[in-house]
Amino acid sequence: MRYLADAWNRNDIASLKHVTDPKARDALVAMYSEARDLKLDHCSYTKQRGDYECFFRHGFPKGYTPEVAGATYGTAEFTVGPARKPGWYMTFFIDCGG
Repeated sequence: MRYLADAWNRNDIASLKHVTDPKARDALVAMYSEARDLKLDHCSYTKQRGDYECFFRHGFPKGYTPEVAGATYGTAEFTVGPARKPGWYMTFFIDCGG
């Protein structure tokens, strides 16, 4: 998921396609107007599903007013599942707040 964050920060859609499914990627790209400098915070394993919930922090673009007055960073949460090839894949966009 650090790869995903790095690709996001470079605005590298081609690289994002390697670690996201189309629906999740569309939701992720839709948050670009409110989230910059995405950083992986942590992931928690979900044993019953065999995937992870990954939590990120992000800054805001210049001039953006966060939903929470005075917030200095926002958060995002994604479900990450195993890919067909070795590695992990963002499969579901859960939330982006800030």
